[in-house]
Amino acid sequence: MVILSDVVEGMNNELKQLGLDPIRAPKLFSRSLEKGREAFITEDLRIHGFKMSDRFKGMDLNHALFVVKELGRFHASSLLFEEVLPTKYIPDTFSRLKGRWFDVSGKEFEIILKKMFSSSAEAMGKYLKKSDPKYKKCSNWLLKYSSTLASHYFNGFSTCDQFEVLIHGDCWTNNMLFRYNEDEIPVDFRFVDLQLSGKASATSDLNYFFFTSLNGDFRRKNLNTLITTYYESFSEVLKRAGKEPPFSYLELKKELYDRKIFGMASGMLSLQFTLVQGEDAPDMENLEEDKIDDFLEKQVKTFEKLSKQEGPFKDRYLAIFDEMLETTIFDEV
Repeated sequence: MVILSDVVEGMNNELKQLGLDPIRAPKLFSRSLEKGREAFITEDLRIHGFKMSDRFKGMDLNHALFVVKELGRFHASSLLFEEVLPTKYIPDTFSRLKGRWFDVSGKEFEIILKKMFSSSAEAMGKYLKKSDPKYKKCSNWLLKYSSTLASHYFNGFSTCDQFEVLIHGDCWTNNMLFRYNEDEIPVDFRFVDLQLSGKASATSDLNYFFFTSLNGDFRRKNLNTLITTYYESFSEVLKRAGKEPPFSYLELKKELYDRKIFGMASGMLSLQFTLVQGEDAPDMENLEEDKIDDFLEKQVKTFEKLSKQEGPFKDRYLAIFDEMLETTIFDEV
């Protein structure tokens, strides 16, 4: 709630002074911060024609450009807002934003995440081992480092002074709404669900989005276009304010590459939820630590079932590792 009511509002004030549009997020009408009775009311975007894109298809260029442009504006305006704060640091002013979301979610949730990553890595490693010889390096790496994959994911949200901005934190298909014209081409866009927002590298949002919401072929063919569009949007806001970007385009590309393993881990985890439906869909709402083993057993069975079928589940999983093979990340095994 503090994101929409205070932080985004502050970012919008900075954008307004530059003659720029506000951040594309729902309008907040009312809120309560009373302990135990926290609540907020936002506009209903559905009555304005906004809806989610088809998560099973993966976004096309029209959709993806909306996202990276707005991420650029979101990240840049957070830097401008931070400069006018007495503390010069958003988490020091808004204590609810201190710590990464998984650090403040409790030890039990961290244990669950670690087990989920380990189980996913083992299942994928075994599948790749018998899938195609070209994935041997991937398989060996996943099986060797399955117990530490969660650490790569957690580290993906770590801060880095040069690239540190306020990130969305959960930037994937289900947390974005689009409005379409009569030809079903997106003409407007909104970010929703900013509850995991916090300070981290700008590339955390980008890698997370690229690997959770885009098909592999599309990602590889359009990656440079998306990075360029993001950087131009990010830089435009700062230059309007008379400031230079804290990193160059080439430095951004290197940071994206260095954190690519975070993108891989994000994709591996999220696709289990994005592309599964019906009785195979995981029930995260009622998941508790003492039920995690049963949950993971079902997840492995679902993975084995869907990975044998032709379709988006198999294609998007394999595309992640086709792309990782083009890096040197798995060469250490």
